[in-house]
Amino acid sequence: MDTVRIALDKPRALLRRAAGIPLLGSRGSNFYSARLRRRRNHPDFFLFYCPLERLVLLVITLKFEPGTQRFELHKKAQASLKSGLDLKAVVQLPPGENINDWIAVHLVDFFNRINLIYGTMSEFCTEKSCPIMSGGLKYEYRWQDDYRYKRPTKLSAPQYMCMLMDWIETLINNEDIFPTRIGVPFPKNFQQVCTKILTRLFRVFVHVYIHHFDSIISMGAEAHVNTCYKHFYYFISEFSLVDQRELEPLKEMTERICH
Repeated sequence: MDTVRIALDKPRALLRRAAGIPLLGSRGSNFYSARLRRRRNHPDFFLFYCPLERLVLLVITLKFEPGTQRFELHKKAQASLKSGLDLKAVVQLPPGENINDWIAVHLVDFFNRINLIYGTMSEFCTEKSCPIMSGGLKYEYRWQDDYRYKRPTKLSAPQYMCMLMDWIETLINNEDIFPTRIGVPFPKNFQQVCTKILTRLFRVFVHVYIHHFDSIISMGAEAHVNTCYKHFYYFISEFSLVDQRELEPLKEMTERICH
């Protein structure tokens, strides 16, 4: 694990910097305060306090070991993004590279960015405003895992997001699923696991766009969120990682900004 200190002034500045760091604590949110209380014994736990904005941040990042193939792929992907290349071209697997390494690098990056996006607007997504995790009136998302919720369970959006980010973080840090040691192969079901993670991350976009788009605009974050979404959409489409039925809630918007 690697920890990075970031100095923040306002939530919109956080989005504009888009540092690619998962934000696991934010201002005035029951969702994040609960996480802060639970993580005080985490070996990579760091709290940073900004008196002016009263921001309390917990920053945890996944480390790609320098000199490894995955570290080089991460640098290559980031360089391509910064160069302004077409996002459709950026997501394509470089010749000779391992597809699982490529997927792993991007999945971690998307987790970081989507976590960051939701974190900046979590104060608008509350138990009261979003008592059900949904994407409009037509789509409702229920939570299921192998531990606490073995059957699909109706949760509020903040609760769902909390469970989701914890679940993904646990999977990413599981060496049996996301091996970081050189020479250790990915499990046979790696892409299936990634499909489930990316499908659930897509639901964050669905909820944010449908229920909190006004907040995105008021924060001046529309362009950044749209770019992140396009990058995500092109990637999952390139490798057929998310079922088309899951993409239906944002189909019209996707056709407008991604084609």
